[in-house]
Amino acid sequence: MIQSKDLEKIFAATSDYVEAKEYESWERYFTHLLTSMTRDTPNAYSKSTLNKFYITDKSIRKMEELFPVSIRDRLE
Repeated sequence: MIQSKDLEKIFAATSDYVEAKEYESWERYFTHLLTSMTRDTPNAYSKSTLNKFYITDKSIRKMEELFPVSIRDRLE
């Protein structure tokens, strides 16, 4: 859904990117990352108001594909 050449590297070694002094948790780091990557785009992310882009059927299917099979089975 969000394209970046660095995302795979970040996901593979998150601890190399998250500075504990700056972010209290990985969730805060990834929220900041998503917010900054999508700023000034049609799919801008905000925790306060979820952009419609993230709740379209297509987006939801893409997210579900990332879940382990055991969780996907429960969604059906």
